Amino acid sequence: MTLKQKTTKKLKISQQKEYMRQILLALKELYDKKIAHRDLKPDNVMIRQTSNGEECVLIDFGLATNIDKE
Repeated sequence: MTLKQKTTKKLKISQQKEYMRQILLALKELYDKKIAHRDLKPDNVMIRQTSNGEECVLIDFGLATNIDKE
């Protein structure tokens, strides 16, 4: 299920915060590896079930590119 599909219903603030935290952590990991996603949108965030609850996963890196840190 994508984030867009998941948000057709109203989410609790705590769930919104958790999704945002996970997405920001994923973006930081990409930045540390010098990768820019370039197509971040709700359709490109998958929500998967784990034993610890739900987990956000970034998908569709078709427009991703390497970046240089200076």
